[in-house]
Amino acid sequence: MTGYGAGFSVSKIGTVNLEFQTVNGRYCDIQTNIPREYLVWENEAVKLIKSKISRGKVRLNVSITSDEEKKSKKVFSENLKNLICELKEIAVKTGIEPAGTLDTIINAHYLAAKAREIPGASVYKPAFTKALKQALDALIKSRAKEGKVLYSDICRRIKKIDSIRKKIIKLSPDVVKEFKARINKRLESLNVNSDIEFDPVRILTEVGLFSERVDVTEELVRLESHLQLFNSTLKSGGVVGKKLEFILQELFRETNTIGSKSGNSKISALVVSIKEELEKIREQVQNIE
Repeated sequence: MTGYGAGFSVSKIGTVNLEFQTVNGRYCDIQTNIPREYLVWENEAVKLIKSKISRGKVRLNVSITSDEEKKSKKVFSENLKNLICELKEIAVKTGIEPAGTLDTIINAHYLAAKAREIPGASVYKPAFTKALKQALDALIKSRAKEGKVLYSDICRRIKKIDSIRKKIIKLSPDVVKEFKARINKRLESLNVNSDIEFDPVRILTEVGLFSERVDVTEELVRLESHLQLFNSTLKSGGVVGKKLEFILQELFRETNTIGSKSGNSKISALVVSIKEELEKIREQVQNIE
C-alpha cells in the first residue's frame, strides 16, 4: 500500500531527519538512502521495517544536519579561500600555470569538506533510533488509513458477488427445463414428419444425464463457502494478503466451472460479472499486508 511517514530527533550536535515513502508491491522491497558515514545503521533500519511491513516498495531517506556546520559556514568559506591560495602557491612552485576555473573551486570545496571532522555514527545513534521509530509509526498509520478504504471496497465487491451467486441459484433449474423443452419440441417435429418411434425411457435417461452435467449446485455451495472464508479472513486482521490470494484462486476456479457447465446465456453473463469483480479484488489484494 502507498504511505508516507516522517520523523526527526534533535541531538546535542545536530538533527536527524527520516522520511518513509511506500508504493504498492507484492513483496517487501526496501531501499535506503543513508549518508555513507552512517551506513552502519542500515541493518537495524531494515530489520525494524521488516518487522512492521511485509509488502510494498519502501524507500527510506535519512539526512543529518549538524549544528556545528551551520555555525561554521563563514569559517568554512575562509578556509576554502585559503585552500585555493595554497593550491595556487604549490602550482607556482612546481611550475604549473595557476589558472583557476569554477571546477577549481568545486574540487577545493570537496577537499575542504573531506578534511572536516565528521561526527561518528555512535554520536547520532540515539537520535536516529528515535526518529526511525517515529517515522515508521507515522508510515503505518498512513497505510492503515488507506487499508480502511481498500477494506470497504473489497467488502462491497464480495457482497455483490454473493448477490450474483443467488441469482444463478434461481436460474440454474431453468437450464434443465429449457433443455427438456427443446428436446420435446424437436421430437414433436420429428413425429409429424416421420414414422420413427422414440423410446421415452431413453429420452428421460438423456435428460437425466444432461441435468447431471449442467448441475452447478456443488460449485455454488463451494463458492458460498469460499466467500465466507474470504470475509472472515479479511476481518481477522494481521498479515492476510497471501491467504486472500489463495482463496481468490479458488473463487475463480469455481466461477469458471459454473460458466463452463451451465450452458445458459443468462448464467454466462452473470459469471462474467463475478469474474470482473474478482479481478478487481485481486488487484487490491496484491497490495494488502
